[in-house]
Amino acid sequence: FSRTNFGPEKLKLFSGSCYLPHPDKEDYGGEDAHFICVDEQTIGVADGVGGWADVGVNAGLFAQELMSHSVRAVEEEPKGSVDPASVLEKAHSFTKAKGSSTACIISLSDTGLHAINLGDSGFIVIRDGCTIFRSPVQQHDFNFTYQLESGNGCDLPSSGEVCCH
Repeated sequence: FSRTNFGPEKLKLFSGSCYLPHPDKEDYGGEDAHFICVDEQTIGVADGVGGWADVGVNAGLFAQELMSHSVRAVEEEPKGSVDPASVLEKAHSFTKAKGSSTACIISLSDTGLHAINLGDSGFIVIRDGCTIFRSPVQQHDFNFTYQLESGNGCDLPSSGEVCCH
């Protein structure tokens, strides 16, 4: 994001996306998903857990459904005041696809950057070329990150790391 030079200073989010799935996963687009809500200056990413492929489940469907429900939840939030933790909570409650993923949702408002991160997805705040904040990785043990799953088998959105800058 950047500050504009016109009138009162306002923060503005500039975002984009690109997927480069592993060659073995190109046929179905990989296991990741995202959303960008330009008007509400909110973005999110879900990194589907590829281990589900061992039992015949495409975790990308879970990640896609989670991000789709996130868009609906953002649209239900008060204008100019998106609460990423609330968005993730609502989106997770409506996601029924099999699979699991990590998740990160960030919203920019006049009061700053608000975020929730669960697992090893994440974000970095860079100012003047220097990293001033990096969201922490959440893991239960080596190579076992926090993750959301449909049903009651995994971590909950309330386990996510909430932060404001």
